[in-house]
Amino acid sequence: MRIKNIKLVIVGKATFSGYFEKLKEIAGDASRDIIFAGYIPDEELQEFYSACDVYVSASLWEGFNLPLAEAQACGKPVVAFDLCSHPEVVRDGILVKPNDTSKFAEAIVKILEKKHT
Repeated sequence: MRIKNIKLVIVGKATFSGYFEKLKEIAGDASRDIIFAGYIPDEELQEFYSACDVYVSASLWEGFNLPLAEAQACGKPVVAFDLCSHPEVVRDGILVKPNDTSKFAEAIVKILEKKHT
């Protein structure tokens, strides 16, 4: 099933030079469906959590991933790699073996298909 009318919203400041440009290059034509929101003040984050179907964190190193907890508090399922504190934080979502990007993508699609069927 192809999920239509989907946008990827990337929130957060680019901490590495040229990061967003590299992502746009990798995405190719699909980059038209990516919104680079940049830095969002804490008091506005709830609006982004509320608007999403699934919250995704592709981080490979975290202390306590507060946004995962915040997204779940807003009733959103999450997808993250199974590392650091994620097993303790994730209660509604899918954890994937670190660096398994195929399974990571499958987990996102699985959640989206439930939401869009």
